[in-house]
Amino acid sequence: MGGFRRRKTAVVVLVSATVIAAIQSCATVEVPLLDVSMLPGALPFWRDAAGGGFVTVNTAVQAGPLAVWNAPPATPTTYAILDNNGELNKNEKRYDLKKNSNAYYSLVLSKDQGTTSRTKWELLEWRQVNGKKVSAVHRSGHLWQCEQYLHTPTSREVGFKDCPAPIPYDPSEGAPNPIALSEYGAIARFASSIKSEDVDFTIQNGPIWISCTTGCCSLGQ
Repeated sequence: MGGFRRRKTAVVVLVSATVIAAIQSCATVEVPLLDVSMLPGALPFWRDAAGGGFVTVNTAVQAGPLAVWNAPPATPTTYAILDNNGELNKNEKRYDLKKNSNAYYSLVLSKDQGTTSRTKWELLEWRQVNGKKVSAVHRSGHLWQCEQYLHTPTSREVGFKDCPAPIPYDPSEGAPNPIALSEYGAIARFASSIKSEDVDFTIQNGPIWISCTTGCCSLGQ
């Protein structure tokens, strides 16, 4: 009888330890604030990570009209949503996108109050604070024509690539200012030298681009 009780006690202790371990493991699971990879039309991109290596950045456009680089929308409009899977707990390098368990990002287009003809873009960082989602401007600038009329977009698109046009970018992105090089055609030569097998390089390092009425537009200063 005593042996049975000891075995029963051992089983209870073992089950209890297993349950506690399971609860502890569940407590360490990091859940995205918004799983962009599950949104309609979401696409993954392999991007350079801060400190080396790579992370996966997911993008998903929101329904709506194409952007116009020199005619801002009447009211602020969300063009796309992005997040970073944050492999090995790393941020994306160029835009410092945090891991999706900590933040996600919305690309918002609006009118620049300082000008009348330029479309302003803002990358808003959304975080959870005291149980509520709050946003703050993470990056901002203006739309610039990237490749004019090389394709006729019929719907919203978002991705990453370098542009043959001379576009100034925020120095915090770690990119050279192409306007300083354009006089010598350096950007044009670079673009013409890109081979098909090198396209992934521009995706991994390049700036965000979106489809617009003139072809595609880049997120410059």
